[in-house]
Amino acid sequence: GEPVCVSNEGEPRQALADAAANLTDEIRLMEGTYFTGGQLFSYDTSTPHNLSISGGWYWDHDPCDFQHQHADATILDGQNVTAVLSVTNNGNAPGTSLSISNRTLRKGATSTNGQAAALALFGALGQDLRMQNVVVLSSHNTTVPPLNIFTNVVTLNAFANVYFINNVI
Repeated sequence: GEPVCVSNEGEPRQALADAAANLTDEIRLMEGTYFTGGQLFSYDTSTPHNLSISGGWYWDHDPCDFQHQHADATILDGQNVTAVLSVTNNGNAPGTSLSISNRTLRKGATSTNGQAAALALFGALGQDLRMQNVVVLSSHNTTVPPLNIFTNVVTLNAFANVYFINNVI
């Protein structure tokens, strides 16, 4: 489908839902800050599917028609309350890819077992993962005793190639 252009806080969740329903395979985030507002941004499907989520887009003649190739202008913020972004494909998806690029993930927090505070990328069988030009700032795990849960700040789980390019954590 056509790329989806996201320009305000209400739109990322709908764009991710549309992608999970196979209505789009590209989400473009306009420059700005997107707060999770108490619920992490999440994509979960078992359908063989490509997905690219990129930031740095801006308006010239049309929304999302040009892109700055850097992370600092597009920010996803967990407000020290929730995890920020989880992208999961549980299916069998050879030859497809999940790509996250050109954004800052900040103030993610989790005390949920198995959850990543800033970013979780779980690829399907045969699906490549790409994380490029991503900055992760001040994300943390809010574990309280007993310390018997397993969390991370960033989790990449793949059964194919992982491309981890020009990131700062």
